[in-house]
Formats: sequence, C-alpha cells, structure tokens
Amino acid sequence: MNRLLCLVTVVVAVASSACSRTTITVLTSPPPARRADLDVERESLVISRGVAVALECTEYDGNGYYGPCRDFVANGFDGSIVDVFEAHLDVIGGTNVVSADGEEAVVAPVRRAGVILGATTAGTTTVTFASGSGTIDLDVEVVDAADDAAGDGDGEPAAP
Repeated sequence: MNRLLCLVTVVVAVASSACSRTTITVLTSPPPARRADLDVERESLVISRGVAVALECTEYDGNGYYGPCRDFVANGFDGSIVDVFEAHLDVIGGTNVVSADGEEAVVAPVRRAGVILGATTAGTTTVTFASGSGTIDLDVEVVDAADDAAGDGDGEPAAP
C-alpha cells in the first residue's frame, strides 16, 4: 500500500508541474543588419551588442489562470553584459474572462509583465525570469556587430 501511495504522489507532482507554464516572448525586432534571435526550445537568445528588445512574460498556473506573469522578476544576470529594466507594456481594450459559472465578462486591461533587455558588451550570461508559475533561465549571447554580420551587413553569421 505504501508503494502505491508513493507512486501516486510522484505522478501527481509531475502532472501538476507539467500543467503550469511560464513563457517569454520577444515583442520587438532588431534594426536592420542586427540580431535578436530567440530559440524557444533551447531557451537562448543571440543578440547584437547595442540592441535592446522588449520581452513579455505570460504564465498558466494549472488552476485556470492564464495571463501576465505575477510576481515577475528578472535576476541572476551579469550586469556588465546586459541591462534589464522593468517595462510598462500597454494594453489596448479589455480582457475577456470566463467565470466559474460559464458567464463571460469584459474587464479592464491587465498590466502586462515585461522587461527591456539591452545588450551592452559581447559575452554570455544567463537571465533568470521568475514568476508565480515557475522560472526560465534564458541563456543570452551578446555578439559584436563584426561577428554578427561577418562584415557583410546582412545580420547573419559568417558562412563556414
């Protein structure tokens, strides 16, 4: 009986953690001949030195909440490579919400959670984004313009 109880406890813990999700989205594009490439599978960002991008955080907590990250913070990064600032991401219009009894209502806009990440010096660092539903460790590589565009101005890495 104790083994069965332990197995059920492990399965419930894995299932409940699989239900919650935190995502980071890049909202802005880099200037021509510069990079801001987000790889969502590897949780990495390659960005040209001197470029700043807006990042938005959304979460799903597994209990019916889906929206802007709550208790959102960015930390753990090397401040000599990137700067990270809180950002106000404006919302136009209302947010549709469905209540427990199935009735739909329109409510006031919700403040979106986001930051501005500015690449200041070539190098690598990890930015930890934490919210009420978990954390994401985003590996950031800042590349110089010469490395970025291989001197040809197309914003792509040099061909081998």
